[in-house]
Amino acid sequence: MASSSSPLNEWQAIADYHRTQLGVAENKLKELTAPAVPADVLLTEAEMIKRVLAMETRKGYKTLWKKAVVDYKLLRNVQHILDECYSYLRDPEVGDALSKKARRLTGKRNSSQWQLFTLRVIEHLKNEGCFDDADGGFDSFEDTAGGCDETTQDAAFWVIDNSE
Repeated sequence: MASSSSPLNEWQAIADYHRTQLGVAENKLKELTAPAVPADVLLTEAEMIKRVLAMETRKGYKTLWKKAVVDYKLLRNVQHILDECYSYLRDPEVGDALSKKARRLTGKRNSSQWQLFTLRVIEHLKNEGCFDDADGGFDSFEDTAGGCDETTQDAAFWVIDNSE
């Protein structure tokens, strides 16, 4: 009897994988079709939150994601961590080519370019499961909002490395 459930489990795992990949593709489509933000126009906090909320595509998790983003200030926490990492990301000591690329991608602090970079880092952290907590909910990174935490810093470097 156990062997008859094994193919079912395999097909369930395949379906789960494709559901996740579909969510990634839908997010990328939203990003590509979103109206471009002029370089000198900052996104409002409400627009930033709206974009972060749209990153969760699984119906069963939308409420928990919204709670992490809105009630527990996930966006603000990650923004604070990235602000603490800002100088290090652009420091030539991390590598001249990487530093130049970081300067080009991040823009000035508190610019629309920096906001869009922050959204890309949050999306990467989300896709990697970094916000998932042991209880099946989401960690808002509240406890790491006091400094440049390694997970967020690594995600920022990944975004820089994997951008054109």
